[in-house]
Amino acid sequence: MTNKQIISALQKYKKLNEELFNYTREFYDTICYDIEGYWDTIHEIDNWFYSPWNETIDTKALQNQIKSVQKLIKGYELFSPTYG
Repeated sequence: MTNKQIISALQKYKKLNEELFNYTREFYDTICYDIEGYWDTIHEIDNWFYSPWNETIDTKALQNQIKSVQKLIKGYELFSPTYG
């Protein structure tokens, strides 16, 4: 992933967290701290403005977190107990 793609992924992760918040508050703080951790890691990179962040950031883990939150949202959307 390029630096621009990482920024886009973090923005998407934040947006998904806000969408998930419509269903549950359980993960909100954890995801906020996770996003903050990614930004902290980026800013700790020597010459972070010019360096490729994917050498330090685990982009696969970030992508997996995004997919996981998408699946949680989908699960909440589909959850509709008939007699509950």
